[in-house]
Amino acid sequence: MNSVYDGVCLASGRTVDPLGAEYWSDKTYLLDLNTFSWYELPPRVNYVEHFAGLFKNDVGEKQIAFGNGDEVVIFDPQSMSWRSGPSMPQPLWASTVVQYDDHFILVGGIGVNGLAQNDLWRFDGETEDWHEMLQTLQQIRSSSVAILVSDQEANCF
Repeated sequence: MNSVYDGVCLASGRTVDPLGAEYWSDKTYLLDLNTFSWYELPPRVNYVEHFAGLFKNDVGEKQIAFGNGDEVVIFDPQSMSWRSGPSMPQPLWASTVVQYDDHFILVGGIGVNGLAQNDLWRFDGETEDWHEMLQTLQQIRSSSVAILVSDQEANCF
C-alpha cells in the first residue's frame, strides 16, 4: 500500500455477524484505491461507536475521528497507531463534521439532555484546540450531513 491517503477509510458502523445478529463494529478498514484491496487498520485506542467523521489532516499527516460523546481519536499513519485526542468541549452524539483546510467544523448533534443542539465548534487540526463559534445553527439539527460549498461549485443534494 502506497499511503494511508490513497484510499477510503471505513470506520465503525452497524454490521451483521455470520448468524445474522447486528452489532456495532469496532474495526477500521482502508480501501487502497490503487489496488482496490481492503486493509484492516490497527485497533483504535478507544472504541468510538458513533463517528461524526474521519478526516485527513495535512499538518502532521494524521486522521482525526470525532464521535461518541466527547471522544476524539487520532490515527498516525507513520506509526500505524491511534491515540486519544483532546475531548470535545461538551458531549455530543449524531453530530456531523465538515473539513475546511486544517480546521474541522462540528455541526449540531444530540446533547446529554437527549435533545438536538444548534452548536458549532471549530477544531484546529494543527494545534488540536477547540474553539466555540459565535454563530449557531439557524435551526437545531442532529443526524444531518454537511458539505463544504465554495463559490466555484455548489452541489447540494
